Amino acid sequence: MRPVLLVPGIGNSGPTHWQSLWQAKYPAVTRVMQRDWDRSVCEDWLEVLDQEVARVTEPPILVAHSLGCLAVAHWAAQSNRRWFAALLVAVPNPRGPSFPSAATGHDKCVRRGAGCSLGRGPYLPR
Repeated sequence: MRPVLLVPGIGNSGPTHWQSLWQAKYPAVTRVMQRDWDRSVCEDWLEVLDQEVARVTEPPILVAHSLGCLAVAHWAAQSNRRWFAALLVAVPNPRGPSFPSAATGHDKCVRRGAGCSLGRGPYLPR
């Protein structure tokens, strides 16, 4: 099975969250472990995500939830690393009133215009 990297949002995902259930059920699914789950700094999260993508042996499927979606979008827009696909669930609005104040730097893509490009696109087998 192709490697799957879970990218949770702020606060991580608890034991009954769908990401945790997938990780428990499927051995190829691993979680990107951030240094600080409660005070998200975009650049720090991108660094950890990049290290995890570099660690796997083939382009991974990225499965992100909430704030993790913005991390994947920022990372993909600036990285040259290959990835196979991205599933982004519950993408938050970094300018919205309920966006966590403890999260910083995640509004970069919104500032660029109408949306965030996912970079050069996924790796496609030849």
